[in-house]
Amino acid sequence: MRLRRRILQIIPAQDWFAVRVDDDSKHRWLWPLSCWALIENERGGTQVIGLDAHGDAEANFSEDTGKFLGYVHRSGPKRAETFSEQTQPCEVKGSDA
Repeated sequence: MRLRRRILQIIPAQDWFAVRVDDDSKHRWLWPLSCWALIENERGGTQVIGLDAHGDAEANFSEDTGKFLGYVHRSGPKRAETFSEQTQPCEVKGSDA
């Protein structure tokens, strides 16, 4: 069961990606983030979570979709060569993402 969340503030997340793993192939994928959201949960706690357009272009909390591993920036160490300029998900190859 998901906790209820309220978005308090959003800011752009340019050049940030959510990293997910495919269950079948074990490949890692990069999903471009649309923005960062400061959220408040039903217990009153706050945290920052990335939002991405996944599938039908509806914004989703990155940590709630697929097998989420974490966030990386385009300029992250040993990762720059795995990023492209496209806005679609891309597979991470030859990376420790």
